Amino acid sequence: MARTVPPALLAAAALLAVLPTAAAGARPDGGVGEILLSERAATALGAVQGDTIEAAPDGGFAAPERYRVVRVYRPAADPVEVGRDTRFVRLHADDLERLAAQPDRVQRFVIKLREGARAEDVRARLNADGVGFDAYTSRELAERTSGTFVVIARFQRAIAWLTLAAGAVFLVTLMVLKVEERRRDLAALSLLGISRRTIVGGLVIEAVLVALAGGVAGVGLGLVASAGINAYFRAYYKTDLVFSAVSAVTAGTAVAVALPLGVAAAALAARRLLGRAELTRGAR
Repeated sequence: MARTVPPALLAAAALLAVLPTAAAGARPDGGVGEILLSERAATALGAVQGDTIEAAPDGGFAAPERYRVVRVYRPAADPVEVGRDTRFVRLHADDLERLAAQPDRVQRFVIKLREGARAEDVRARLNADGVGFDAYTSRELAERTSGTFVVIARFQRAIAWLTLAAGAVFLVTLMVLKVEERRRDLAALSLLGISRRTIVGGLVIEAVLVALAGGVAGVGLGLVASAGINAYFRAYYKTDLVFSAVSAVTAGTAVAVALPLGVAAAALAARRLLGRAELTRGAR
């Protein structure tokens, strides 16, 4: 039974169907052409490397051509395509022109320069000399198509800072409660002659250690969660796209924010112990 799939690189009317290897073909040279299928296209067709398929410009398959699946490949990671059920095929240029019935027509060219720093100069020369097309650098195309992802990144950044703020409140509350629970112990240390500076310094060191341990634990949990997210969604969408990442900058920021928050929490908690009279009452 033939199954039709709309490949992204063929004309909208182009159809593919899996056929036995012995099926007759109608290529101009009478031979079997070469075709590459993306993983999604191969799954939809039930085809594997080495199978022979037929392709035609229309659903009637009036003049089908035979193609051998040379390779099943995974398309390059593209955030724009990840949520779409797009199925790609790759053909030689002459085969694609014939099947799409669009000779000498292209949608876009990709030019790779030996010296990437000259991209803007080359783009300017092409736009000045060419008629009927526009040239862009890869950076310009990324900026034109990444507006949605910039908004998402800002939203995620806002959530991250809100989470840090909530963590700071929790840390301050924890330190205040710890000080309240140890009021008698701290008052006893004061009565033994230990200075307030030493007591407050001990509280600050303790808060810094708690904040540091929490920051390291948070980074470790983020790494584990990130690995799980990437493993699941890469398998689900059949892509190499990185869905989650904990960079060195992110980890360093988390720890760098946690330490001053720990010091601030200890300082706020220590304000309740600055009066020696209050410490003395706590020892009675």
